[in-house]
Amino acid sequence: GLHPTLLPETRVFKHYLIVMPSTPSWRLFWAKTLPRNDEPRSEASRTHPLWAHLLDVANVADLLWEMYLPEQLKQQLTTASGLEAEQARRWYSLWIGLHDVGKAIPCFQVQHAPTWQRLQEVGLTARAPRERLIHHGHASIPLLFDWIDRLDLPDASAEPLRQLAAFVGFHHGRLTNAFHLPRRTLKKWRGDRSTLGGETWVAAQQALIDEVVIAWLGNAPQSPMLSTDARWAPWLLGFAGWATLADWIGSISRHFPRDVASEDELGSYLAESRAGAREALASIGIAEQAPLVSSDLSTLFGFKDLRTIQAIAKKLSLYDGMPTLTVIEAPTGEGKTEAALLLAARQQQQRADGGIYVAMPTQATSNGLLPRFERFLRRGCDVDGTANLVLVHGAADLHPSRQRLLNGSPPAPEDIRDEQDDTTRAEVRTQEWFLPKKRGLLAPYGVGTVDQTFLGVLYSKHFFLRLLGLAGKTVIFDEVH
Repeated sequence: GLHPTLLPETRVFKHYLIVMPSTPSWRLFWAKTLPRNDEPRSEASRTHPLWAHLLDVANVADLLWEMYLPEQLKQQLTTASGLEAEQARRWYSLWIGLHDVGKAIPCFQVQHAPTWQRLQEVGLTARAPRERLIHHGHASIPLLFDWIDRLDLPDASAEPLRQLAAFVGFHHGRLTNAFHLPRRTLKKWRGDRSTLGGETWVAAQQALIDEVVIAWLGNAPQSPMLSTDARWAPWLLGFAGWATLADWIGSISRHFPRDVASEDELGSYLAESRAGAREALASIGIAEQAPLVSSDLSTLFGFKDLRTIQAIAKKLSLYDGMPTLTVIEAPTGEGKTEAALLLAARQQQQRADGGIYVAMPTQATSNGLLPRFERFLRRGCDVDGTANLVLVHGAADLHPSRQRLLNGSPPAPEDIRDEQDDTTRAEVRTQEWFLPKKRGLLAPYGVGTVDQTFLGVLYSKHFFLRLLGLAGKTVIFDEVH
């Protein structure tokens, strides 16, 4: 019952047959190169095995469910799976872990010469590709489709799995041919095995998936997915964003075991990888979100007399757990921004996740609101936590507050309104990992331009990652006139 590539090597010496176990070919695939000193990456003496990287990312995805994903998205994913929440968490994390199985193809493996040589020696022969014929992220899709076909499931159960495979394969940012992929592009890739590897490659690729699934789930998988009426379920975009985020964090090599041998046991490595995933999440501060604990205007803004708009915002009924839309229209100077922030504070007190993003029309207005929003967070957030605040627009790195917030320094004296603004307030700072433009919306609190929210729904690279960053947040569009 073994795959052909898993059969032991045999040699004959005189009158004895000696069976010498060889390394299964699926163990030889590399995912990351770890060059020492001046080594070129293509000749690096150390690599991170592909199977280990898949388990790293599965562990990160599993912890992100606990620490980061908004509750509403988790409920949608759980309902769609037909499983209990913890089972759904493990199942989806597995699929995210399988995101990079497309690296087990000739045009990726050839980029590391020592590995390519070893693959040739164990029978995974192929003409060395001169160019990248297919992106490894997209290559994951047909390989996972082949694996799903082997499960021999009814089409109603297999189709949702194919949807997961398709969207996890887009983790590098482009939903290339997303709505035509299963029929057109996928047919081309699966029909021409020279792109994905010959028949010996198929066996090794499928064995890799089998071993990762068994290590993660402990038994043969059964399809938990319910059939859906829609061609693509809306939560798939959140799932794609989750996969991208997990891959980025799971690729921070310094936090994961580095001296991993291809022959190591997957089960034993899983625990070491879990510790590395926790370390990686802690290092970037993604779980740092001091919750808003106050909705008192005197505490939040330093005044007691309410304007009409603010008095209405204080008493306005909120729908627990449901999306809401509130439109505030009033002349200049009536306190609309404070009313909106008060509503946001009340909404955030109803949930353990989420955050706030304030979208302004220009960079200048974003810069102007930043000190006010920082004071709001310092006054309203839990003093035992740290509020991760990011300024999100194209010139944010030039703003004078950037370095101060990175260092966690207190506001300048001119930004302190009264004597109550002291060290007993919550700490507000910017975690450095969130500075790249694609990551800004992932921070729990942000001020920036309105176009950053549009990039979460327009067909731009990694738009689904930005959309994940907005999921669960209260979004304030200020100065919409």
